[in-house]
Amino acid sequence: MKKSLYLGALALLTLASCASEETVEAPKGNAIDFGKAFINNSTRGGEVLDMTTLKSFNVYGYMGDMSGVIFNSELVKLAEGKWTYDALQYWTPGQKYAFAAIAPMDGVTFTAPATFPTSGEFGTIAYNTDGTNDLIYAAQYATGKKSGNTPVAFTFNHLLSRVKLTFNNTMTNPKGSMTISNVKISGVYNDGTIALPATSWTVGEADTATGERAYTMANAGVAAKGASTGSDVYFFIPTTGHKYTITFTVEQKIGNVVVSTSTKTAEITLDMQRGCSYNLTANLNELNMPQNTPEPIEFTVTAVEDWENWTDSMTF
Repeated sequence: MKKSLYLGALALLTLASCASEETVEAPKGNAIDFGKAFINNSTRGGEVLDMTTLKSFNVYGYMGDMSGVIFNSELVKLAEGKWTYDALQYWTPGQKYAFAAIAPMDGVTFTAPATFPTSGEFGTIAYNTDGTNDLIYAAQYATGKKSGNTPVAFTFNHLLSRVKLTFNNTMTNPKGSMTISNVKISGVYNDGTIALPATSWTVGEADTATGERAYTMANAGVAAKGASTGSDVYFFIPTTGHKYTITFTVEQKIGNVVVSTSTKTAEITLDMQRGCSYNLTANLNELNMPQNTPEPIEFTVTAVEDWENWTDSMTF
């Protein structure tokens, strides 16, 4: 009987929506203020940055041309409902401004473009990651006024993909349970570069993808028949046509009796996009869990006992 391991990638496109809105009162005077922040493609789960979890970001700002540096990775923090920063800057009437915002800055190197941008995303981000952090980016433009300048409103977009795993217990025995452990994805890129407004990342050769992500399973990895167990989330530098290796250990039980314990390996090629979520799903049962091919329990009939001959034992 053929052994098989069914492993598929289900790409879940996230919805572009604003989870909530932060509105603060503009300060007096003509200071540059960051008063609103939105996050596109926001889906909850893992350590995802959204309107609830975003507490700070760093801003790069330029006035007139790229020599007019207003902000150089200035930290903007949310305090008592207001976005504040230390080195207060002021609007210059008639000057054009370009702003870029990034969160978090861990592992990020931002390089400004050579020419002054006028629209869209800009700058180059070189990134080193262990997969535990989300990464969001926003760009915004304005022209300074003598008065009535409004806060710079950022709409953030996710720059990474997020990946989790789900294991479905498709065993036939109603008492059959499984425990999934030691779940890892290897062949992961720890480094990449994106030159905005490009939508795809640049990564190294396949032999430079040496990262490994060790996942934690919900409910200690236990799934009863017909149920599932899912992992936590890691954030990946998006790749196209790159092969990942998945390994895990599965213990099969009938009641409290351990039937088999085996380590499985699967390979999957993913085409990922920034801001998208990928749930890698495995359907496991009696046929594809043990290392050897199990033989089904079968029944046959060898005989049916004959009746004894009739005897005249009673009269009535």
